Amino acid sequence: MGDSSGSRNSWSAIDSAKIGFQLLKKHGWKEGTGLGIAKQGILVPVETQVKHKTLGLGAENSQRQRRKETEMSHATISQNSEKVSNATGESAGSSSSWAAISSSNIGFQLLKKQGWKEGTGLGIAEQGILVPVQTEPKHNKRGLGAVKTIKRKAAKPQATDSGHSEKDEEVPKKTNKLSKKMRKMIEHEKHLQEKEFERAFFREFWPDNV
Repeated sequence: MGDSSGSRNSWSAIDSAKIGFQLLKKHGWKEGTGLGIAKQGILVPVETQVKHKTLGLGAENSQRQRRKETEMSHATISQNSEKVSNATGESAGSSSSWAAISSSNIGFQLLKKQGWKEGTGLGIAEQGILVPVQTEPKHNKRGLGAVKTIKRKAAKPQATDSGHSEKDEEVPKKTNKLSKKMRKMIEHEKHLQEKEFERAFFREFWPDNV
């Protein structure tokens, strides 16, 4: 009690407007008395001291990690800039044949709004390429799920008594079989897409149930 009385002048008592003060009053506490059965508690709240130098568990190497990350980022930027400079040097002859983005393009206008300057590359160190990547369409490739079309030779009609050929009657039967297979494949793909959509929906909104 001697220590608390000596430091009582430097510490401030609990303000009567605070919730803790009001709750203690409701439970029968009297102002100016200590807490406990024999009222042996301290009369003023414990003073808190913030220590800025100490960190929590597992946070000892945070500054070192930040330094390493910054060093790694600078190293990667320099490597990318060197690679791009080499690539631009090699493709200097071919870049003249490629056309730059026109000012009427939507992408050009969006980049200008974001602060991009014409004639400079994208990126933190402006290490991006100055000309768009040239696209080359491949006509011999198809997308996923594309059904192969079977080329069939036209059969010579063989005349019968009725005037119609027998092979003309076989062709629609085969086409009907193929159309049934196509329908089954399309229905199966739709079913798989619906299942995948449901899984993605539940992952996004209810990840604990998936």
